[in-house]
Amino acid sequence: MKKFNLYSILLVFSFFLFTCDDEGSENVKEKDKFTTINDKTFWYSEGNYGYESWYIEKDNIYMYASEKEDQNSTNEEEWCLKIPIKDGQFKDDYGYEYLLNVLVNKGDTLTLQFVELPTSGDEVYWSAGEMDFVVRGNLLKVTMHYLEENGSFDTEEW
Repeated sequence: MKKFNLYSILLVFSFFLFTCDDEGSENVKEKDKFTTINDKTFWYSEGNYGYESWYIEKDNIYMYASEKEDQNSTNEEEWCLKIPIKDGQFKDDYGYEYLLNVLVNKGDTLTLQFVELPTSGDEVYWSAGEMDFVVRGNLLKVTMHYLEENGSFDTEEW
């Protein structure tokens, strides 16, 4: 009987999660949106194995990165990912297709939820997850919680 009560509570809780309104674009005035406040803003971070940088626009976020195998390596792989800031399906420059949901676009926080569609074909590193962009003063902290193709969860911070 205890298991049934537990499952009932979980069912009700999951119903609440999927039926509550999000704080996405429609409930926030244009001037109060994260992407409007930070429009045309560039953040850059360099480490021992390359760099990451972010460029924010009202409708898109651009993630630039370079990766090295180790500190002394001269071989560097550079790439850019353009992420639209709207709910729906999008295809990146590499042909991978994603569903994107804007959970929060308000003040100092932008939260995006994403899932890679099975039509993409090849294995991708980020199968599904959530990205949080939080600005404190002139610092940007990006945290991504994601599910890898192998089924394990991981977190990255920039």
